[in-house]
Amino acid sequence: MPAVSLIYKARVIALVESGMSYGQVAVAMGIPKSTIYSIVQKRRREQTIVRRPGSGERQISSLAQYEPLVSEIKRSPFAIAASAAATTRFPGSTKTARRRIRTAGIRNYVAARKVGLTPRHKELRLGFALEQFVHDNDFWNRIVFSDEKTFQSSPNCRLRVYRPRNTRYEPQYVQEEDRSRRFSVNM
Repeated sequence: MPAVSLIYKARVIALVESGMSYGQVAVAMGIPKSTIYSIVQKRRREQTIVRRPGSGERQISSLAQYEPLVSEIKRSPFAIAASAAATTRFPGSTKTARRRIRTAGIRNYVAARKVGLTPRHKELRLGFALEQFVHDNDFWNRIVFSDEKTFQSSPNCRLRVYRPRNTRYEPQYVQEEDRSRRFSVNM
């Protein structure tokens, strides 16, 4: 059950006792129906809605404390949660910081890579394509394509990025590379 304040719990009980269904109370209060059910069941079982002592810790951070953390991650999405927490002096642990970032709808993904082409590269590629465009089908029927193996000349360091869902190829979340550091060998 998500943490719900005592005032919210009392309001839930009052609405249920006034005759509203769990679904109606959930919509009115903006909390899940399962939480409404848990609150009512606890009231019936224990005759109270107050938390038992030692039944889990309260949140260390408040909304005012984790808004700067989320803003920092939005400002520099390639940062790691630990450095963002340290920069913003977030009071909780790194694990808690990651949870707060996730609550804000931002998740950690592997960054998409984009090889940065210079204008010279673009001209050369266009020139090559235009040169090959003039050949007819007889020419292409005589071409034999062989298998290629691709090797990478540097370690595969997958950079991670914090970003909202469905924003993989937005420029601020893409890892730019000068070159691919890959080469092919015909076998």
